[in-house]
Amino acid sequence: MAVLVYEYTDYKQVIKDRLKDLKKDRPKFNLNYLSTVLDIQYTFLSKVMNSDTHHLSEDQVFIVGQTLELLDDDIEYLLLLRSYQSSGNKVRKNYLFKKISALQKSRNLSVNTEKPVAHDLGDEVRYLMDHQAMLVLTALSIQAVQKKPQVLSSLLNLDHTRVNEILALLERMGRIEYDHKNREVKKLLTSRTHFGKDHPLIRTHQLVMKTALTQMSFSKSEDKKENLFATFTTDAAGFEKIKKQIKSFISEIQKITRDHTHTGVYQMNLDCIEIFQSS
Repeated sequence: MAVLVYEYTDYKQVIKDRLKDLKKDRPKFNLNYLSTVLDIQYTFLSKVMNSDTHHLSEDQVFIVGQTLELLDDDIEYLLLLRSYQSSGNKVRKNYLFKKISALQKSRNLSVNTEKPVAHDLGDEVRYLMDHQAMLVLTALSIQAVQKKPQVLSSLLNLDHTRVNEILALLERMGRIEYDHKNREVKKLLTSRTHFGKDHPLIRTHQLVMKTALTQMSFSKSEDKKENLFATFTTDAAGFEKIKKQIKSFISEIQKITRDHTHTGVYQMNLDCIEIFQSS
């Protein structure tokens, strides 16, 4: 799947993932090649790319963006991320974060409106309340499924009419470009399957998904699932550290998915809830 820079808040990760993406067809794209383009030592570039305190200069980020064939707007966003990560001023950092968040939201909106669609709130609600629709959209990241989406009938135990209904819904929402003649998905117009946490129905959507997939797990053999459960005590500071660790863990999982081929759909739920806090 192509790298979508507006999904990132780390400019170095954009560069790493874009290199991996380009390297599939053009082996020369690696850090050693970038160090040559930037006229700096490979060891120095590698150190910078794996450091939280050292950064590329704005000129270097610009050159890297052009070398990695990013669009002008993507390069501007990359430079904004670089400014945010390198800033030591809290006020400016908050200011830059707001700009990044605004750009992410506006970009998501523009992706969904590049092509006129008959999308309305009803379709959005139907999608959020239908766990099968989200599974179908996720599965369409698999190229073999894009070419023959009707295979989802057997993979997800859906009849062909149901698959067609979901494909029509996703097309109206501007999530996919569908070739009706050849009955294949030509393109995913967004890689996002979930809505942001500020959406008024997101908690209900999460409950629908968790309930449906928990029920599904009962029919799966033990080698197809891993159930973990933990109840513990800590304090407020410990709870914040745990939440931060979970977010970091999710980021690591996203990196793993990029390093492997997309042939299956998996689901993982992680909930960290404060039951009570004593005085």
